[in-house]
Amino acid sequence: MEANEVAFLRAVREGALGYVLKDASALLVVATVRAVASGEAVCPPQLSAALFRCVAQQQHHVRAST
Repeated sequence: MEANEVAFLRAVREGALGYVLKDASALLVVATVRAVASGEAVCPPQLSAALFRCVAQQQHHVRAST
């Protein structure tokens, strides 16, 4: 996949537990599949900040509406 925050967050919202960039090595792809099969979530480090920002924004909206 692309290192695109919008595409990454869409995939997470749709239930993806693993996200691998298109330039990932075969070893990383296999490790990601195994990790997800074991119940872990995997995302590229450069996209993890987007995930944290998304969660923080949702929490802000939840608190503002209560």
